[in-house]
Amino acid sequence: IWIAISSDHGYSFSAKDVSPSSGTSSSPEITVSSPYVNIVWVEEDVGGGDIYFSGSGDGGKTFSSPGNQSNSPGSSSSPVITTDGEKYVYIAWVEGDAGSMEIYFKREEFTNPIERSPAQFFDISGDGESDIVIGAPGKPQTNDTGKVYVILSDNLPQALQSGTNASLSPDLTLFSGSTDDQFGYAVAISGDVNGDGYADIITGAPYADDSSTDNGKVYIYFGGPPSLMDTNRDITIIGSEDNDNLGFSVSPAGDINGDGFYDIIIGAPLKYQSGIPYAGAAYIFYGGPSISNKPGYPDISIDDADIILKGENRHDRFGWAVSWAGDFNGDGYDDVIIGAPYADDVGNTRGRAYIYYGGESMDTTVDVTITGGANLDQLGYSLARAGDIDRDGYGDVTVGAPWAAGSGINRGKTYIIYGGGSVIQDINLEITTARITAINGAADYAFFGTSLGYTGDINNDGYSDIVAGGKYSGFDSDFIGRSYVYFGGSYMTEKEENTPEVTFIGEEQTDRFGTAVAGAGDVDGDGFYDILLGAYLADDNGTDRGKVYLYPGSKLSPGDVKQVGDADAIFTGDVDNGQAGYSLYRLQTNY
Repeated sequence: IWIAISSDHGYSFSAKDVSPSSGTSSSPEITVSSPYVNIVWVEEDVGGGDIYFSGSGDGGKTFSSPGNQSNSPGSSSSPVITTDGEKYVYIAWVEGDAGSMEIYFKREEFTNPIERSPAQFFDISGDGESDIVIGAPGKPQTNDTGKVYVILSDNLPQALQSGTNASLSPDLTLFSGSTDDQFGYAVAISGDVNGDGYADIITGAPYADDSSTDNGKVYIYFGGPPSLMDTNRDITIIGSEDNDNLGFSVSPAGDINGDGFYDIIIGAPLKYQSGIPYAGAAYIFYGGPSISNKPGYPDISIDDADIILKGENRHDRFGWAVSWAGDFNGDGYDDVIIGAPYADDVGNTRGRAYIYYGGESMDTTVDVTITGGANLDQLGYSLARAGDIDRDGYGDVTVGAPWAAGSGINRGKTYIIYGGGSVIQDINLEITTARITAINGAADYAFFGTSLGYTGDINNDGYSDIVAGGKYSGFDSDFIGRSYVYFGGSYMTEKEENTPEVTFIGEEQTDRFGTAVAGAGDVDGDGFYDILLGAYLADDNGTDRGKVYLYPGSKLSPGDVKQVGDADAIFTGDVDNGQAGYSLYRLQTNY
């Protein structure tokens, strides 16, 4: 199935294929409600046809990978599609099963994670493919200047044609110009904050000084055509007090208030609250005119955030990790989740994660509280949006507890918390009856769940998948880092770390392979979402230069065990102690 799109009233068209890589396509139907374009068709293979869907959230510039909507394989035909022009897409088709013909119907939101809206992965340069952003904050207290490397997808297909272990080079390198500010400690691609049609870059420098010590800064760089992009920061957000450490965590927040602009969330986990040390805070800035009209723009005080969320107790470190949560409760607004891994309200550093629902007038009341299941678990150390893992129409999240003992010592756990219209407000993971999945670390000192990433639907089965890492993963006492991909499904039951669909194994004990993980989007344009894994202490003819490995989703199959030599492409830091790969897209804390 091909779609041709014109942006000049029909004078010229650009065409792209939205079909899967195999089969014969027919019977396309299309509906448009700007900026959303949705297509449904029949994909025929041996034995019959299935109904496939693909959607665009940016006026047809990019399309999600096609998802199979059929109830029974090989028996579907005659699809139709329409929209209410405001929120929903409606699909109907004929499906034959056991000799009878039935009409099937489905309703989806335009931006429902089930359909893998391409806006879930953001395009800085406007070429229709995802880009890569790598943080290299440098070794603390070495007078190093942190860097952020930007690799645009414009050149990635050519680089990957050279085969396994192709070398990647940055198209842009960003600097703060200051030493020891840990610029690049946290990075994210934020979506289009300023409304110019291009995704933007956020990077944190939590130890930056600005009339205060370690008050921290966050920088926003606007995306654009490669020929016009530069290294000048467009917005600077500044911490207000000593040791705020603003920028310790950064993340896109989706569109929290429903105004059509992407928002951002920033963590300051060491913030004092009314004299309470290290209670922490998280700050939300709305995109669009809201941010450009702030006092002092483009230099903005954190005190002028649109929403300020505050930690409650001493040493909670609320804001250690922050993340977009998708639409967790299904009300049409994006939500956020915030980690406080040292919270100990019901036990010693069990940790907590808090979900706040968005809305046209978002408030600061916690909507869902998730408490760690045992002392020292440090739940909330890592967080990630998970898309819709079980395909029920609600956004899901993953939360890491890397210090959880499990059935040994520091094996770690990762929890999938499933969204819904009536989620329990207080979820205690020790006694909960909530609908969750616990993935358990399988070796002592694995610290499984140190890092979590949103991947989208890697295997094109219509369910979102997840990637999780453990900084040591001490199988057989080798302490070589490992990372894992788990494919989504109708409901993921409790499972062990050593039963993932795909396992990635690091190279050296000291590399910290997998301490940073991320879904990369479809960076090579082959129709499959890809994976990035960082090893920020890898040496490579130097000391702690760091490496990032790119694994294409098209080459990942259930049961695979991948070594670093299997990566299609590798990025290597260019300075000693640079620690490239410390962060990928979002915060991936590395202690």
